[in-house]
Amino acid sequence: MEKQFKPSRTPMRLIIVAATIFFCLLASASLVFSALVPENWFSNLFLNFGTEMLGAVVTFVVIGVIVGGKEAQQRQADQERLISTILKEEIRKAFTAKPDFSISADDLSIVERRIERVAPLFKGIRILWIDDLPSNNVYESNLLMGLGAQIDNALTSKEAAHLLDTVKYDLVITDMGRDNNNSEGMDFFLLRGQQGKPLPPTIFYMAYVKYTEHTGKAFGSTNRPDELFHLIMDVVERTRG
Repeated sequence: MEKQFKPSRTPMRLIIVAATIFFCLLASASLVFSALVPENWFSNLFLNFGTEMLGAVVTFVVIGVIVGGKEAQQRQADQERLISTILKEEIRKAFTAKPDFSISADDLSIVERRIERVAPLFKGIRILWIDDLPSNNVYESNLLMGLGAQIDNALTSKEAAHLLDTVKYDLVITDMGRDNNNSEGMDFFLLRGQQGKPLPPTIFYMAYVKYTEHTGKAFGSTNRPDELFHLIMDVVERTRG
């Protein structure tokens, strides 16, 4: 498909800047010349001309501000459309990467609309993702980073403990089985609480949901990408909304 040609806005900005400089130089030269020559009709002519040029300079400055503001708004709108397109692509990748779930078009549409609505709240949020196989979450991670979140990955509980002791996180996403222990995720979650170092809002994201007597102490548990995003947005809205 042939790309549509979009005229560059740079020439308009250059014209405005060049015209402003030109009239500013004319105004300066005229005013200086009127001050140097004896006061007569000739000096008054240059004085009036310089004053008119100063008026032209002010006019072009105002025009430049208006044009610059409109261009900034257009760039922001273009960027938002681009981000929206990228995010939707990442959402679909995350969903198609897990074909075992019957995620309907309506489920997908609901997630997309909600993400677009709360997207500004993700800027600067910091997430610790604990999983010994981070490649399983690459699309979900790409989506969150595209929204402006910062993600640190930990492969083991020991690594996660070190990061939690040194960095303040807004959210923790964790698997359940790692370190040769099928319940390591929950064990680590409970241990931090016993040590007086409770985790931030924590979401268990795993291949198979394993509910235990302690699961309710976490913010949520799921194996579906759509539910994961809804849980994440719940956290973001509660802490930053």
